[in-house]
Amino acid sequence: YTADVLGKYQLQRPNADNGHKASWQILIDPDKLEPDGSTSFTVRDTLSDNQILDPSSVRVYGVRSDGSAGAESEAELPDDAVELLYDPDQNTLAVTVTDTADGAWNYSGYVIRYDTTFQGNPGDTVYYDNTAEIEGMAESEKTVTDSVYIEESSGAAEGTTAAVSVYKHDQNAIDETLRGASFTLYALDTGKDTYY
Repeated sequence: YTADVLGKYQLQRPNADNGHKASWQILIDPDKLEPDGSTSFTVRDTLSDNQILDPSSVRVYGVRSDGSAGAESEAELPDDAVELLYDPDQNTLAVTVTDTADGAWNYSGYVIRYDTTFQGNPGDTVYYDNTAEIEGMAESEKTVTDSVYIEESSGAAEGTTAAVSVYKHDQNAIDETLRGASFTLYALDTGKDTYY
């Protein structure tokens, strides 16, 4: 499934066409977990400060192989098999998977996928990294390092456009939304240094 207990990959590089969004994938081989006989594991993924996690994009899948080369099927894990925690101060996502039956893993591999968006000023090159590891297994640590040039988005003869994404979720549990949360958006008139 994966040569090591954990593999970390960038599936989509950020660029102006995709809104400076990256897609990430982490692969876990449960047969290589330590100690042998574990019934759960936690993957901790630390994002660089210039990335914003899209909580709604986090998905965890179990993978089965039918024995043929490359023939695998994925199934999204049920909520009771996955715990998602996000620490906004450390910009860290922790995913705990508890998915065993009779002391054996239900799948031959596990996949965690999610998206991040990058912050930066137009014209800047932003350097970033993501470091994932399985808690308690220091040798499992994998880091992806790259950079993205932040281009201005432009409209058809209108000039620069901007976008705002607001994610409302519990501070520590990203899979728990905050019902009734409201936000006020203000615009800044830079010529007058006033908000309206």
